[in-house]
Order: sequence, then C-alpha cells, then structure tokens
Amino acid sequence: MSTLLQCVLNQNPEICATPTDGVLEYLYGARANFTTTPEVKAIDQDVALRSWRGFCWGGLEGYAKTYTDKPNICIKTRGATIHYEWFNNFMPYDMKCIVMVRNMKSIISSMEKLYRSNQEKHQDIQNHAQMTGTNTAKRVDQWFASPPVGLALERLNQCFLEGINKNFLYIRAEDLTSYPDR
Repeated sequence: MSTLLQCVLNQNPEICATPTDGVLEYLYGARANFTTTPEVKAIDQDVALRSWRGFCWGGLEGYAKTYTDKPNICIKTRGATIHYEWFNNFMPYDMKCIVMVRNMKSIISSMEKLYRSNQEKHQDIQNHAQMTGTNTAKRVDQWFASPPVGLALERLNQCFLEGINKNFLYIRAEDLTSYPDR
C-alpha cells in the first residue's frame, strides 16, 4: 500500500517519492562511527555534536539533491517514525511523516498467503525440530513478535507513548484504495 501512495505522490510534478530507500542505513552507519570512533571521542564533545548534526543534515540534503531535481522528496523508509527526534535534532525544519496503516487481519492474511505460495522454498519462520512456525497460529505469533510486523507495531506504540505520533499524518490503506479522492 505504501507503494501505491508513492505512485500517487509521484504524479505531482513538485514531488519525488522514492521506492523503499536506504538513506536511513547511511545515517545509521555514520551514527555508529560518531558513537564509537576514538577520533570523535578525542575532540570537544560540543563541537563533535554540532558537527555531527551538520554532517547528518548535509548528507541527507546531498542525498536528496542527487536523487532528484524536484523541490520536494518523500523518502520511503520504515524507520523514520521511531527516529523522529533524532532527525529533528539535525534538520532545520520539522520532518513530515506520512504513516500508512493497514488492517492487521489483512497484513497477516497477506503474509500467510505469501508463506503458502512458497512451499518449495525453505522459510526461516518454520522449524520442525523446534516446533516453531509449524502451523498458522504459531506463524502469526512469530510475525507479531518479529520484523516487519512486530517491529512496526513496537515502533508505533513507542511513538504514541512519547507523544510524537501527533506529528504524523496517518492514512489507512483501506481508505486510500476505497476513497482515493478524499
């Protein structure tokens, strides 16, 4: 459903909407280096933090400018919501988030359908020796406790607990497909 939203956004000549994007992974890598390298630990920590934030913004801005010449970019990533505060620490304006939500029964049904359509392939969710994922109920439990479903639910829950959810625009997938004009 998020792919459909990206296609709709791409119809606007002022917006470039990316497919699932790796820019957050670039920032994660840089953050790991900022946190652990001795060179960063050796300099004044106020300078390190300010320069780190400038590096993040410059990297994100450079990424967007290289990706498109359109004035607006909508980067599709699953991690932006949980990192909202981190982004706002280095962005010169508040990040805007569109969050696609979908009926949980539909999500699990899709996952089970995909599982059943790939019976010829090994699937990590199923382990007969450990009796995990050997029936639908066990697979559902695993999906709720692991990425992508469990992680997405955990992140959304945390956003609500922190109150940052009020900064997001939620779009129900069912509404987008049933009432696209709204």
